[in-house]
Amino acid sequence: MATNLQQVKKLNNPGHTRPSLTDKEEFENRSLTNLTFYATALNKKHKYRYNTKLKKTRSLLNDVVFDIKDSLLDKYLYGSLKAKFKGPSLESRDQASPTIKGSIEEKQDQQNQQNQVNGNKEKNNTDESTTTADNYDYSIEIKKQVVTTTTMITEPFTDFSGFFIFTWMTCFLIVFKQFWDFYQINGLDLSKSQVWTFMSRKWLQVALIDLMMYLSIYFAFLVQILCLKKVFTWHKVGRWLIYIYEVLFIVLYIYVAERIMKFHWISRIFLFLHSCVLLMKMHSYSFYNSYLWGIYNELHYSKRLLKDISETVKERDVSPEIIESLNNSIDFCTAELNSQSDKKDGNNVFPKNINFKNFFMFTMYPTLVYQISYPRTNKIRWYYVFEKICAIIGIIILMMVFAQMSIYPHVIEAEHVMEAPAGTQMFLRWMNVFVDMMPGFIAESMLTWYLIWDAILNCIAELTCFADRSFYGDWWNCVTWDEYARLWNLPVHKFLLRHVYHSTISSFHLNKKTAILMTFLLSSIVHEIAMYVLFNKVRFYLFILQMSQMPQTFLFRRYLNDHKILGNAIFWLGVCITPGLICSIYISF
Repeated sequence: MATNLQQVKKLNNPGHTRPSLTDKEEFENRSLTNLTFYATALNKKHKYRYNTKLKKTRSLLNDVVFDIKDSLLDKYLYGSLKAKFKGPSLESRDQASPTIKGSIEEKQDQQNQQNQVNGNKEKNNTDESTTTADNYDYSIEIKKQVVTTTTMITEPFTDFSGFFIFTWMTCFLIVFKQFWDFYQINGLDLSKSQVWTFMSRKWLQVALIDLMMYLSIYFAFLVQILCLKKVFTWHKVGRWLIYIYEVLFIVLYIYVAERIMKFHWISRIFLFLHSCVLLMKMHSYSFYNSYLWGIYNELHYSKRLLKDISETVKERDVSPEIIESLNNSIDFCTAELNSQSDKKDGNNVFPKNINFKNFFMFTMYPTLVYQISYPRTNKIRWYYVFEKICAIIGIIILMMVFAQMSIYPHVIEAEHVMEAPAGTQMFLRWMNVFVDMMPGFIAESMLTWYLIWDAILNCIAELTCFADRSFYGDWWNCVTWDEYARLWNLPVHKFLLRHVYHSTISSFHLNKKTAILMTFLLSSIVHEIAMYVLFNKVRFYLFILQMSQMPQTFLFRRYLNDHKILGNAIFWLGVCITPGLICSIYISF
């Protein structure tokens, strides 16, 4: 029996190459017990592969879906500014012609007539004695609602596109003033700017290390090629190579940047964040293909078993349940492979997707979750690329100005907080630093988000014709911290959803709450490593703050669920004070 169990484990191993069973005699000599165990394993898988409500198989890769989408700012701000902005409109609407007003009233009358017809239909389907008054009141309420809604849609009050232009004009004038003051004192000698000096220090070495780091992730592609060539299997060798390589990858480049190259903290944090991006890409590519390897092998093995059973059905008694299990396996695996294939391109079908071009394009796309194909746009809008490049350059300059003006002097002061006598004086000195840092860090955190998730990612998406621009949600309206964790950085959220949350549930059979805890824990550890890269200290301040978001979310949902505005105000309070708080305590203590 032990031998049979070992054989069944090999059969159910998704990375194991299935033995050939085309020879009739070989199959007849095989124990029926192995086939029964294999069918039992398939039945367990079928429970979460089949949707009993919809009565059809469901793809286990539908947790992350890509579609043709614009980013929110492009859709609701830039689009409105470019296509609809025509100057002031409120005054002209107040003096609207009778024709316009008549058209509005005509649309309202048509809608009211339609609602009356719908009300009559509903009335005929109910008891007349009990619903006459109710339907009458309900129809009036609907009419009022329709009139209000129609009026709002037909007569939009106004937009605030002018404030958008004013905001960026203000930013430009702030930068201009700082440059003018700097020029009056230092001329064109940029070496007098500490922030510029930090950013330009060893930039060529940083670029070379970054290129080396990018080329290193092709190891994941090499492993998949070797699995394709059947040099080794993913389960026995491939996955362990990737596990070990991922740990060495992240540790090695932290060590190189800090100990060997001795880069400034700006260069170190840039390389660390980029290494995290490349690590997630490498992990997603490897484990997506490993899952499909298991599906691919299972499909062919189940087909061979079913074929051999059909050839020997008269000589061997095989239960209908086993036949059904094999058919379910074939149906699911076929549907899963088809759902991940690009029908327009025959080369984008597993395992043909394991090629250099496919992997290279994935490394260029602004996403961290791999799949065989993505929605694409038809062409590159070069004017849009130019706009985003100008935005990137402008935001970086603006961030440098804020850093030089509002952050750097207080960072120097924070380094001397510990020199004050312990107790009240030290606390007051730290409070002064924290309060002085807060405005600059609020500006820097907002500009950093805008720079990466709107300007840079949209620019890369346009250059690569990547059509899904949903890099963020409306996180500014969040009420709880779990909403913020999902919405402010959708590429990372999608990665964590598939490769941490769902992977821990399927691999370790954890419940949803424990899987959420594991996801938060991993995210907190990575953020704490980032603090070590920045400050060369291990203090766990950020780790504790981030893990505290879970009980805060519970309290928010329990006590502020009916007070959304208050919840959003508390959320924004945390967003505003946290960056300056973290920086001040890591530098000072």
